[in-house]
Amino acid sequence: MGSSDTAAAESASDETSKTAPKATNATTTRLEPVLHSILKSCILIGLGVIAGYGLFHAIFRYRCADVLDEMERGYNQSVASLTELYQKSVDDHQQCLNSDDKTQEIYELRGRLEAQSDLVASHRSLLQKHQVSTSRLEEIELLLQQKEAELFIIQKRIDLRNQEKEELEKELEELKQSIVVELGEKTEIIQSLESSVQAFQATEREYLNHIQTRHAVMSRQFFGKGPYYVKFSLDLPGLGDSFFVAEVATRRIFPLSVFTLLTLVESGFYNDLTMVNGGNGAVVLGSTLEGDGKSLEEKLQGLGFLGGASMYFAEWSSEYPCPPGALGFIDRGPSLHFHAMSGEEGDYHSCFAEVIRGMDTLQAIHEALRDGGSLRLTSAIVLLSSDEGDNKTEL
Repeated sequence: MGSSDTAAAESASDETSKTAPKATNATTTRLEPVLHSILKSCILIGLGVIAGYGLFHAIFRYRCADVLDEMERGYNQSVASLTELYQKSVDDHQQCLNSDDKTQEIYELRGRLEAQSDLVASHRSLLQKHQVSTSRLEEIELLLQQKEAELFIIQKRIDLRNQEKEELEKELEELKQSIVVELGEKTEIIQSLESSVQAFQATEREYLNHIQTRHAVMSRQFFGKGPYYVKFSLDLPGLGDSFFVAEVATRRIFPLSVFTLLTLVESGFYNDLTMVNGGNGAVVLGSTLEGDGKSLEEKLQGLGFLGGASMYFAEWSSEYPCPPGALGFIDRGPSLHFHAMSGEEGDYHSCFAEVIRGMDTLQAIHEALRDGGSLRLTSAIVLLSSDEGDNKTEL
């Protein structure tokens, strides 16, 4: 029985080998040796089992007939199973050999697996980047929340500032309206004051014109119609008795100054007064020697002039500048300012007379006073032209 099974197995193996097709391509050629190895292993195992079974059957044939029968049945079942398995393997091998699409599909699947491996690696890399980006995004969201909180606070402050601005603008508008009203009132007051000032100035001009007109008339009454001259005499060291004569402007231009100067000279006011260096090439006449004579204010009070000045106001005219030889009052008098070397106009004096004789004497006085000291003016007298009265000294 064992030999018949062996022969059947060999016959099945031969039939299988005869029916096995040849490889159609390089891929089938590589798989065929593996399949043949598997088939050979199955055959050798089957032959080993059969040989073992035959030996076992020969030894225990008579002693273990029942057991052997049972084992034979199991063997037959094993052989049938092995045959079925072998046939299935052959069929699967034949199917694989006859199907190029399966091989191609296998390679495609392998390619897909490799691509999927690359995709998995890329996916892992992208996942790591995603995790980093997510962490960064969380940080940014936290920072954004902080900035939004700060922005909210800033917006609150801006709203508060805008509210304060609106209140200030409202106060400013009210203040502007108040100022406009107040300016309107002030403007009315200013206009009223300007009208008062204009009226006062007009009155002052009338008053000044009246004073000047009155002094011009008095000059004509007391000293004639002019022209007027004043002679200044003094004892000059090295020269002895010396003098210089100044011609006074007409009473039309300087009515108050002319009348005041002639009045002071006629009253002897300048007699025994001292002359000093006034600086800038000038000589000043108008102070008494220390301990000798009365002060200027006392002399003025004796003549009826109060307040330490000889005039109510100073007179000015562009027709009379202050060249060398010019003289005039300092401020409102009574001190006189003589320009010996150079004429300089100032806010404190005006010129209304000019030396017409004895200019060398005036320059000698200035030279004598250059280094300080003083000179005493002997006298100052009014000189009239030859057509005036006999009671005045003629020029």
